[in-house]
Amino acid sequence: MTEDVDTAAENAEITLAHEKPFALGRVSVHPATRELVGEDGRREQLEPRVMEVLVALWRADGAPLTKDDLIKACWRGRIVGDDAIDRVMSRLRRALAGIGGECRIETITKVGYRLVLSGTGSASGPIKTSKASTPRPSRRILFAGGTVAAAAAIGGGLVWKARRAPGLDRPTQLLYDQGWTALRNTGPEQLAQAVGLFRKVVAAAPAFADGWGALAYAYAVQGAAGDPALRQGAQTSARAAAERALQLSPGNALGQAALVALKPVFRNWLASEAAYRAALERHPDVAPFLDGLAAVLFAVGRARESAVLNDREMKISAPSSSLMFRRVLTLTAANRLEEAERAAAMAMDTFPRNAPVWFTTFLFYMRTGRPERAIALGLNRSARPSGIPEHDFEIVLASAQAIQTQSAPDIDRAMSLNLEAAQRGRGYTENAILLAAMVGRLDTAFELAQAYFIGRGPSPMARGFSSEQGIYYREPRTIFLFAPSNAPMREDPRFDGLVDAIGLQAYWLKSGHKPDYLAARSA
Repeated sequence: MTEDVDTAAENAEITLAHEKPFALGRVSVHPATRELVGEDGRREQLEPRVMEVLVALWRADGAPLTKDDLIKACWRGRIVGDDAIDRVMSRLRRALAGIGGECRIETITKVGYRLVLSGTGSASGPIKTSKASTPRPSRRILFAGGTVAAAAAIGGGLVWKARRAPGLDRPTQLLYDQGWTALRNTGPEQLAQAVGLFRKVVAAAPAFADGWGALAYAYAVQGAAGDPALRQGAQTSARAAAERALQLSPGNALGQAALVALKPVFRNWLASEAAYRAALERHPDVAPFLDGLAAVLFAVGRARESAVLNDREMKISAPSSSLMFRRVLTLTAANRLEEAERAAAMAMDTFPRNAPVWFTTFLFYMRTGRPERAIALGLNRSARPSGIPEHDFEIVLASAQAIQTQSAPDIDRAMSLNLEAAQRGRGYTENAILLAAMVGRLDTAFELAQAYFIGRGPSPMARGFSSEQGIYYREPRTIFLFAPSNAPMREDPRFDGLVDAIGLQAYWLKSGHKPDYLAARSA
């Protein structure tokens, strides 16, 4: 191996989100979404570590990499056994073979591994890759939504059959694919990128109805989950783009998804449920409609029905961080705890440093009687999501410590940190309410809930959590009221008054459906 390759392997840490797509023969590789795309449009999604190893081998440009090289580049220098590397190599070989690729991984005894292009007739020849090549666009489009779908009734993933407008060329199709990829990996920057990409699509193909529908949907997600300063403009743009999609193609599913997603959910649960059910009547198994209805049912305490919709979506969806962390929440509330445990493990394995996945998993352990496991996760600094302020980890660690010890000093410290944070965002307030209920501070829990839902007291900001995360809630959320860990609040007589004041009692009466906790009492 040359000195240059060795230096690159040692110093160039791989960040998948920043790696550009590249080609391996007739297979295109998308590190940011961890996908291999075959010439026939087939897709294979790799685990993060497996994709990192593939990127490291590709960077070497046909030169061999030792196991130490791979450990430095892909395991950040941590001590790992040969069996861990062997498992990754085995998984990567299966994926490359299954997608119909022309390259293989060659093991060079007592040296290491390298990528070799099949059919070159020479095991020593370097793989021919093109770092500037444009991946072949898929014939099917991964369709997914926002990371805060449980709050905004938007999100999920679906394999969607592309409908091409006359003259839709390959570059425009690629822009369309990239737009959905950006939306699938949501965050402030990704939302802005998705909007920009879809704007280019409709500029290039103004008669492409799905292009306008996709643009409308991206704007709707941005209006629900983005900065409030941009909300009105995003919502106006979403309506205009949706109307254009429906003019070009009456009944366009994407345009309809955007219009439904723009409607508020809080205090309008009955109308929202009806809208999503009507949409599903016309377009069964469309992910935004499944997500929307699942979110509404979860918000009104019907988690068991919400989980069934989530099951349905899992059968048709590619993995996304938003879908995975919402599945953990839904299965937990539906009391399907073994499945929730598996979903949490799968989410962490697939998206180990995604902030919503990480915090959902931490709180899942903490709120299901395993605070020591949550603490172990939180103390592993190398596995924490990046870009999150230290005080966010301090808050959840203190909360888990209070649950574990049940000592007055630990509870006082955890409540103090949570109450201070509750002034900074709605997500923090929800966590403070749940902690107060779990440690027996019910007066505090109800005071916070009154402020959160009814404005009787300090009103939390629309921001979800820290400004670094850039997540906002356009309206209060009710799903946390029905979490299993919130049982102490539901058993308190004051809970009836709270749900009556925010309109849930009226919804249950008019809809004819009881929430799960009341149905269980009368069973």
